[in-house]
Amino acid sequence: MQELPRERLGVGAQALGAVEGAMALTLAYVQQRQAFGQRVADFQNTRFTLAEIKAQLDVARAYFEHCVEKYRQGTMNSTDAAILKLQLSELQCRAVDRCLQLFGGYGYTHEYPISRFLSGCPCTNYLCR
Repeated sequence: MQELPRERLGVGAQALGAVEGAMALTLAYVQQRQAFGQRVADFQNTRFTLAEIKAQLDVARAYFEHCVEKYRQGTMNSTDAAILKLQLSELQCRAVDRCLQLFGGYGYTHEYPISRFLSGCPCTNYLCR
């Protein structure tokens, strides 16, 4: 139980990394993929989706950094750790799923690495398993 906060910081770091990786792949994909005569990145829905994920990622990173600082000071408790793990692992599943949707059917093939970010998702979403 003494190591619980540190372990959950690790889970949080992995979740942040997965979301950042999924965002990077998605940004590259939507900027080069064409549909209906324009880049997928130029569609309003694509821009809104990516902006929402980016905002959620920024908030999650701020909370993660807050928890890291509490851990360094020795004031992070199991409640902080549980909140961190819940919020960041759920964000990972939501964000990667939203990114995957922007790939269309290609997101579910192994040719595109976006599907790999779902396999490590710790949430209970059946798509992640």
